[in-house]
Amino acid sequence: MRVSLSQQIQNSLAYLNTSGTSLMEAQEHVITGKRILKSSDDVPGTNSALSLRSAISSNEQYSSNITVGQPLLDATLAAADDIGDIITKVREIAVDAATPDTTGNTNTTYAIELDNLMSQLVDIAKTKHNDQYVFSGTAR
Repeated sequence: MRVSLSQQIQNSLAYLNTSGTSLMEAQEHVITGKRILKSSDDVPGTNSALSLRSAISSNEQYSSNITVGQPLLDATLAAADDIGDIITKVREIAVDAATPDTTGNTNTTYAIELDNLMSQLVDIAKTKHNDQYVFSGTAR
């Protein structure tokens, strides 16, 4: 088979054009520092990159949720501890009041003490953190 000079020139130009395109792509990869410039460069790599970006975004959201939620949790735990202390006091009063040697005067004292503890419980139930009720109550 005979190859003419014009065919040789056209083949050389096509190879030069392909080489120039490859060189431009390589330079673009070096300049940007990215291995994948468009999704058609590496389809599986693109899928992996998108999955990783999604995982990173989810982790950042989890971290943000922890940062926002931790103070609210601390306030809730402190209020729950206070409620536990009050319940312990109520139990002690109930045990003391159940003893047979109590007088009517002492029962009145216990009732006043229980009213005070109930008032403290109501105050704890109205505990707020950043204008948000800790126990999801409503303002009255």
